[in-house]
Amino acid sequence: MIYKRRHDLEINEIESLWLEISIGESKPFLLSLIYRPPNSKQDWVELYDARLDIVDCSNLKYYILGDIDINYMINDEVGSFNNIKWSDLVSTFYLKQFITCPTQLIRRALQL
Repeated sequence: MIYKRRHDLEINEIESLWLEISIGESKPFLLSLIYRPPNSKQDWVELYDARLDIVDCSNLKYYILGDIDINYMINDEVGSFNNIKWSDLVSTFYLKQFITCPTQLIRRALQL
């Protein structure tokens, strides 16, 4: 396995690390490791969206891992997500959210 850090995809205002990973003869893929502090401004999503625009044009598969700290649960009162900007980004880039319940519930379940 060979990897290369992609400094060109990183932004100072976002705690992130982008790696281009090559395994054997397979086509390389990108891995984004990110952390969004709870006190981040809403423009964080816009900055990350701009990077995903670049990545999406690279014709490489990409995976995003990290702690985004965004409430991605549907608000039953309004029938939509609590964070519209993030849900729009997820839809635009056809991303899949693997964690589907609050992580506090997962932590509690693991402690049993």
